[in-house]
Amino acid sequence: MAVNKIKRSLGLKMLLSTVLIVVLVMLLGTFYLRFDLTASKQYSLSLSTKDLIARLDDRLQVKLYFNKDIQGHEYLLPERLLLQDLLGEIEHLGGDLVSVETVDPTADLVASRDAEHVGITAVPLNGQDVGSLSIDLLYQGLEMRYQDSSEVIPFVRADEFEFAFSVRLAALIAGEKPVVGLMSNEPLLPPQMPGIPRQVPDGRVFEQLRNALGERYTVRDVSTTQEAEIDLEGVSTLIVARPYQFPEKFLVAIKDFLSDGKSVLLLYDSEFIESNTLQQTAVSTGLESWLAELGVNISTRLVYDSNSIKVQSGSQEIETPSGMQRVPLQAPYGFGVFSENDSLNREHQITAALGSVAFFWAHAIDTSGIADNLSAIDLVTSSDQAWLLPADSELAMSTENIRDLQIKAYASGQPQSYALASLISGDFGNQGKAGRLVVTGDSDLFHNLTLQSSENPNREFAANLIDWLSNDSDLITLRSRGLRQRPLHDFAATYVSTHGGFTDDEADNAHLSKAAWLHTHFVQRMISLINVFAPMVFMLIAGALHFVFRRRKAKQVKSNV
Repeated sequence: MAVNKIKRSLGLKMLLSTVLIVVLVMLLGTFYLRFDLTASKQYSLSLSTKDLIARLDDRLQVKLYFNKDIQGHEYLLPERLLLQDLLGEIEHLGGDLVSVETVDPTADLVASRDAEHVGITAVPLNGQDVGSLSIDLLYQGLEMRYQDSSEVIPFVRADEFEFAFSVRLAALIAGEKPVVGLMSNEPLLPPQMPGIPRQVPDGRVFEQLRNALGERYTVRDVSTTQEAEIDLEGVSTLIVARPYQFPEKFLVAIKDFLSDGKSVLLLYDSEFIESNTLQQTAVSTGLESWLAELGVNISTRLVYDSNSIKVQSGSQEIETPSGMQRVPLQAPYGFGVFSENDSLNREHQITAALGSVAFFWAHAIDTSGIADNLSAIDLVTSSDQAWLLPADSELAMSTENIRDLQIKAYASGQPQSYALASLISGDFGNQGKAGRLVVTGDSDLFHNLTLQSSENPNREFAANLIDWLSNDSDLITLRSRGLRQRPLHDFAATYVSTHGGFTDDEADNAHLSKAAWLHTHFVQRMISLINVFAPMVFMLIAGALHFVFRRRKAKQVKSNV
């Protein structure tokens, strides 16, 4: 009897436990809980996105075009699950005001037609069938409808989803995009003719910059011809691109814009360089006296930096098993300054998470004499191994000229770091309103040829500048989430700098380079050995301490007995 009673008691306890677990699981199912343990919280929504969702006062309909069958491409599954998780979080936060619908265009003819209608197209992927190669289609687009407007993300990636979503949601809520004015000497676009593609004139060298900003802003051209009318009504930020003999009325308009507490980005150059022939044309901007009054002096000389981009400087013939072949030669082109790591201001939001910025034929900026009512900080600088060379230096990218430029740089004096982009802020018109002016010593960093690749980091720099100048810095945080650079320490550079740096003596430089390489190799080997043996040493010490502790405790027990 006692045994049966115990069995019944255990059975009842197990039944109650099972019921309790089921009830607990059902209750937890009513809650939406996600834990993101990453340092940058890149797997959860940011506060700025949550604030946008909280501002909804009407229903937001989100339709995700997503083909569920990705057989053969299972490597895409983690990214797709993350996208669905983030959309689930958006739907949960929005409550009744947000609905998320997922459709499969590969299995639903209506969904396929809708995708084509809104501009969402499939991305072809190479698939592998038995004995043949197939083409698989991947749909991963998003349509957002709010009130009478809609926005589309043709193809969304998980690492860019929140920024792309928030930009479009902000535009839907605002009803219109902020306006950025672009003041330049470029020719205007011809009027749009029905059925005829609009041709972009050759002189519009900042068209790619307009396209890069067009997703977030309405870019309005401000022509600087003498007869042009100046219309800055509603403009949040003004870009002055490659000024050339500006008429006085445009300088007055820029001053008034800053005095009113608004923001200006000045892309400055004292010469124009033709990209194909590298022919130089010296120009007068018409802004030199005004900049000098502010305490901003821009050198007419060109910055030559050892940390620079590599270009094809020629070719050479080498002997291979299949015969003589001509191969290209790569060489660092000092006038293509490559700013990264410590050359980017990690304390300012514009440049904190940038990986790099490239400048071409740049001029140094000096703000040491800034006016009393203003303050200045450097956003981007060259490396500390940079020099200034005459503006009329030969710019050819041949091996011989690159070598000559390097010799001239070494012979010109001690290297140092130069500012290439600076932020000046304060009361520009003594009206009690704080304006902001960003000056870059180069305009080619946003040239069409520079920005033609969507992956070019200069595009992110341009977007960050305009977002910050337009007081929309939340977007910078979203765009750069998870992208903060954590560069490894350069032991070779440290060794060279602590031993006096390079000189114009090639033999000494070669000896110092070899010593720096040996030092780097030694330090890396020591770090590797520490990584291997440190855990073992720790375990031995922990084991010894445990042994001593147990032994002392055993002695105490014996003494008590």
